[in-house]
Amino acid sequence: MNICLCSFLMQWFELLVGKLLVMPYQKGWMIVPGNDPSRTFADLYTKDTFRMAVITSFWDCPLLIIGMFLIFHYIVCAILSLVVLTVERSFATYLLNDYETKTRPQIHRILLVAQQIIGALISLLSCTVMIPVEAWLILIVLVMALTFAGYTYIWYWNVRVHKIMDSRHIFSCTKYSLQARFQAKENARSLSFARTVFSFATICISFQAIILAVQTPELLGSLAVPFFYLMELTTTVNPISCVPLILLNVPSWRKKLFNGCATIRLIKWLLAKRTPEVGFVKPRSDSREWGDILSWRLRKMSYSLKYINPRQGKVLPALQAHVNSLWPNLPLIKFEIDFYRGFCPSLIDSKVRDIRFAFSNMNKSMLESILTSHSNLERVSIAGQFNGTLGADSKLMRVPSVSCNVVNNSSLTEDLLEHFKGNRLILDMASTCEQAVSQLIKDWMIDAKYPNLKTLIVHLKHGAHPFKNITKNLNGVKWDKYRWPTEEELGTNHDILGLFDWEKSYDIRQKDTGKMATVNCKHNAVIFFVRDCQNQ
Repeated sequence: MNICLCSFLMQWFELLVGKLLVMPYQKGWMIVPGNDPSRTFADLYTKDTFRMAVITSFWDCPLLIIGMFLIFHYIVCAILSLVVLTVERSFATYLLNDYETKTRPQIHRILLVAQQIIGALISLLSCTVMIPVEAWLILIVLVMALTFAGYTYIWYWNVRVHKIMDSRHIFSCTKYSLQARFQAKENARSLSFARTVFSFATICISFQAIILAVQTPELLGSLAVPFFYLMELTTTVNPISCVPLILLNVPSWRKKLFNGCATIRLIKWLLAKRTPEVGFVKPRSDSREWGDILSWRLRKMSYSLKYINPRQGKVLPALQAHVNSLWPNLPLIKFEIDFYRGFCPSLIDSKVRDIRFAFSNMNKSMLESILTSHSNLERVSIAGQFNGTLGADSKLMRVPSVSCNVVNNSSLTEDLLEHFKGNRLILDMASTCEQAVSQLIKDWMIDAKYPNLKTLIVHLKHGAHPFKNITKNLNGVKWDKYRWPTEEELGTNHDILGLFDWEKSYDIRQKDTGKMATVNCKHNAVIFFVRDCQNQ
């Protein structure tokens, strides 16, 4: 679109050259041979041959004919520029998926070359009066009407692209992509931006057509010359007015224009001096720490896809396709289910490796149905209340990483602690479970049970019986303060490092394999993680 607009604005120089070539004849500095030098020809339009200047050959006045051709060519191209702009945006609408990413220079070249060729043919026919003015007016009306209809249609299409793409008759969900979404927004933005230019050019062209239509039956009489100057004014001012309109309608261009103007900067400075000063709140003492945590979270940001229940057969595949187009090589996609009723587990994309259940009253049958259809899950998080128990045969026990809110469900807590065969287990809002946690650690040390376990974190709910020192009978050694746990060992957000007093940690050794692990216990939480063999 920018190429088309630049081409249109640059043609103003064509008009300037044409005006300079015609001006000597308008001012009387040059005379067309074969005509009375004392006679003045001042008609906007006439069919009376007696009132016309006689031109027998091109070589009688080549500058006048070339100048007229350039002026007519500019006027015709100004009308066709609106057509070119509409057709170009139509291509951008039709090729939504890759119009910006895949270069197609042939589109702009064909449109601009066709515009120039058609403009040259019509200008030649107009200069030689081979096209009647009536036909010329009808052609202008038809072109403007079709252009306006096409512009309105593609604008309607793009601003409602989400509804169109949701329709099976237009697009399927598998064709939905970020590129299509971006291009649709870009089209709507560019059409809104071009609306001002389009409206202004339409007003100017319509004004000229009305004057020409009124003068065709020679109704203006002596007012023909003043109206001729008005037509010249609208023809000349059209591109000059479009430039500031374009600058004012594009926010980035408008900002750069105003910032570069010394007068506007001075006015802003004077207005700013009259405004009251704004006070700033003193930063918190721990703002640096929060900044570190925030930057870490940004670097390790996870992308969640929340499920919307209505029309799940369309919405869910479309949203997942959107995420896949955003991050095609993302190794882990997190899927959150906030509402289960009517949910179809088979709609979950096969790339999903992390599922979070955020609804209450979940039971084993719901969980097993999803784990059965998606056996390749790497993380499962149960954030809502879970009803019932699982048992040793539950597929959840074999998921590598499990996080579970076990509030008011001691049976579920004991099941997970006894039968978990994955790598990382996090239990939140647990009730009294000191004996089960202690037994798990002892089994890991003596019987080499839980061969895959790397991390165990248990948080007690408020009011639960606190943990005692479960490290007392483990024959552990004092933790090496120079050996902090790594992110890989914890397998979770490193904010957990600030929740424990690591000076009270103990290192323990597995009997048969010699693996090392660290245990830290406080009154409401226990953390257990196996040391990375490479860092021991």
